[in-house]
Amino acid sequence: MRFIAQKYYKITAQSAVSSLNQIKRLFQKVNKQLVDGRSYLVGNCFSAADITFACLVAPILTPPEYGGKTLDLDEFPDEMAVVRMVLR
Repeated sequence: MRFIAQKYYKITAQSAVSSLNQIKRLFQKVNKQLVDGRSYLVGNCFSAADITFACLVAPILTPPEYGGKTLDLDEFPDEMAVVRMVLR
């Protein structure tokens, strides 16, 4: 399955690094938005932006409240475990 995904999405070592850097920048942007103590990404109430971000990052961050199937940290490949800890 990995081979098919890599071929279909044209994943290379270079594109993987580029994508990871984009993800890190996104997390930095969200952190900057929330650093002032606000609770929501947009406006003063829970919105589609909050639920979308939460849904997209939950599988990698695996917060305790996440109800889906997750891997334990020791089940992640070493490189991915490091990325997960950095993003958390």
